[in-house]
Parts: sequence; structure tokens; C-alpha cells
Amino acid sequence: MAMEIDSAKPTQMKDDDLFKAAESGDSELFKSLSEDQLVKALALRNEDRRSLLHVAVSSAHAEVVKILSAADSSVSGINCGDEEGWVPLHSAASSGNIDIVEILLSRGANVNLKNDGGRTALHYAASKGHLRIAEILISHNAKINAKDKVGAPHCTVQPAQGTLSCANS
Repeated sequence: MAMEIDSAKPTQMKDDDLFKAAESGDSELFKSLSEDQLVKALALRNEDRRSLLHVAVSSAHAEVVKILSAADSSVSGINCGDEEGWVPLHSAASSGNIDIVEILLSRGANVNLKNDGGRTALHYAASKGHLRIAEILISHNAKINAKDKVGAPHCTVQPAQGTLSCANS
């Protein structure tokens, strides 16, 4: 796909250029795109079936994540998995990026989506020790007792003690 960025100055942008911009955090490039161009860009996938949003999340570029997720009115891109079923929320929870987790949740990310291994964002937050993210996910109705494909649970809640212990697997 080639997109014309500015009709006054015909410039053809290739898919790779958009993926590089998402990876490098070039929010100005994404701000310069029209709504139609952003919607088309959201449909792009790389060789791993990762979207621009996946790449921006993995590269920890919150401003690009805001721009792309705001353009996704159907939230289909936010909840779209890559070739292994990872959605952007899995990556944000795994890397411990609270700001991006909150952006994705505010834009409609499904907190209980599982990847091909049966793991949710809560599994990743818990296994990496990102307790604040685990709390945020739980506050958005993450299923605490959900198990992955090998039967590993996320967390154990002990309300009497006011504690949350999470598996480090």
C-alpha cells in the first residue's frame, strides 16, 4: 500500500515507512495523516501479523498509541492479535508500561482476551511482577482465576489480608 500524505506535495509513503515511524515514535507523521489514511494504516500488518499499534506499544511510544487507538473507532485493531494471538494489551502489560495499558483500556481493549497460549494480559503482568498493572487490569474486570493452556492461574486474592499474590511463571 502506498499512501499520499499531503496532496499539496505528493509523497508516497510505503508500509515499511509507517512501521518504522511507529517503532521510532514519530507521532508527527501520524498526526499529519487524514482520518481516512489513519483508518487504512490501522489495517496494515507486517510479516508477523503485527499492526502499527502492536509496534508502537512494543516500542513504548504512548503518543503514537494514543493517535492510532483514537482512530480505531471499532476497537478491532486494539483487540486484534498477531500471529501468536498477542494483542497490544498483552505487550503493554508484559513490558510494564502503565500509561499504555491505561490508554488501551480507555479505548476499549478487552482485558480478558487470550493469546494462543491461553494467556491474558493479567498473566503477563503477574508473571513479570507488574503488580500495579495487575491491579489496574483487575479493576477493569480481568478474570483473576483464569488459567492458561497449561493450567497456570494468574493471581490469588486474599481479601482478608488485602493482598494480591501473583504467579511468577
